[in-house]
Amino acid sequence: MQTKLRAIGGQELVLGLSSKPLTAWGGLAVFASFCESLGLRQVVEQALASFQRTSPNALPVADHLIGFLAGVLTGASRFLHLERLRADQPLRAMFGVKRFCAPTTYARFFQSFTRQQGEDVFGTLTRWGLGLLPVREDGYTLDLDSTVLERWGAQEGVARGYNPRRPGRGSHHPLLAGLAECRWLLHGWLRAGNAAAGNHAIGFVTECLALAEGRVALARVRADSGFFADTLLTYLEALVLPYLIKARMTKQVKRAAINIDTWQQVAPGIEVAETQITLLGWKQARRLVVIRQEEAKKATPAHGRRLFELKGYLFQAIVTSLSEDQMDAVTVYRTYNARGEFENRIKELKRGCGLEGFCLESFRATECVLRTLMLLHNLIQHFQDRIGLRPAARPKKEGKRHVLETLRFRFFVCAASLGRSGRRRMLRLSASDGWWAGFQAALTRLSDQVPIAEQLPIPLLEPDGAC
Repeated sequence: MQTKLRAIGGQELVLGLSSKPLTAWGGLAVFASFCESLGLRQVVEQALASFQRTSPNALPVADHLIGFLAGVLTGASRFLHLERLRADQPLRAMFGVKRFCAPTTYARFFQSFTRQQGEDVFGTLTRWGLGLLPVREDGYTLDLDSTVLERWGAQEGVARGYNPRRPGRGSHHPLLAGLAECRWLLHGWLRAGNAAAGNHAIGFVTECLALAEGRVALARVRADSGFFADTLLTYLEALVLPYLIKARMTKQVKRAAINIDTWQQVAPGIEVAETQITLLGWKQARRLVVIRQEEAKKATPAHGRRLFELKGYLFQAIVTSLSEDQMDAVTVYRTYNARGEFENRIKELKRGCGLEGFCLESFRATECVLRTLMLLHNLIQHFQDRIGLRPAARPKKEGKRHVLETLRFRFFVCAASLGRSGRRRMLRLSASDGWWAGFQAALTRLSDQVPIAEQLPIPLLEPDGAC
């Protein structure tokens, strides 16, 4: 079939059809090769071993999870978006799945998880992922935070709670933990929308420690004022796990800040000091590092609370179990400030991986989707480590980073056709010289100088110009 049409400018074009298996995502071959080098499919099969398939026509259960990951990599942010993949034969070959399913099949897959299966499967995948991280002598920093996921239905767990963007709108309020130095997501709980930020924080931290035990060492815990509670502080002190947690500006904290006489300048308009404080209900005094910033000298946006008695200043306070000998006040301030990077991990989950869009009626199923997207986020971070976009575990000079949306356009989007060369399947990429140079460089770094054709799950034909 051919149809004539006119492009902008009046030039005539003929629209025709091709029977060749084509894809817009030929560049994902490099990510598929990366996953194969990690043994991802074998790990997923092992983790999902408890899922039984009785129908002889049923797909291997690992195909569901891997197919879902492939869909998110191509930009899917709703289950309905996965429908388009069903006709993508080259992508199916790259990720080694028999076929891509209907969107409802992926939804039923997540809904089939029991509570115990969810804990077992994602615990196994999380511990496997931690084994990929380099050992740090100083240990990793554990960041805690929560976020709001707006919902527009009446799914399980949706409730009115803290929602600064749309007050009164129903939401979920998940709790997340990450390892700062490698930009890794360690653990996540989905919670009802009316849960407070620090609800069940002790149980959550306990699970984080259990996942990390024997795999990565934790050096400290950082969290915002939502986790400022004596029960959590006491728990961390009993574990001898140092913490830096932002204090709520209660009357006693404000009074302590006002009574400080000696301040140390950190930057123009920013000063720090420290004191000891014992709040109501506390059994001991704790170290409080106070930061004040002049509103008139905002080299960077000022954050904190204004105290009535000291107009012109904004204040923050950080409670820490570290002594002055272990970490001085200036270092406490700078170390805690780096916690803001964890906000970018949450944004990446929402914008790049479509966290807000994948929501099911079952609370447990939605939590399984959350943990799956966290797995994909970690794979993307490790992929960038392997291809040289950032040295592992934050060395002194950090390389350039990309969010998933940028990776799609820089590496993954490339027209390709699936065919044969003799008895071998051949993936032929259509690539400009500039794109191919960057793609080939990434493959070379990924394969540690092993010939490219031996690394891809599908033999790749190097273009001699354009394919």
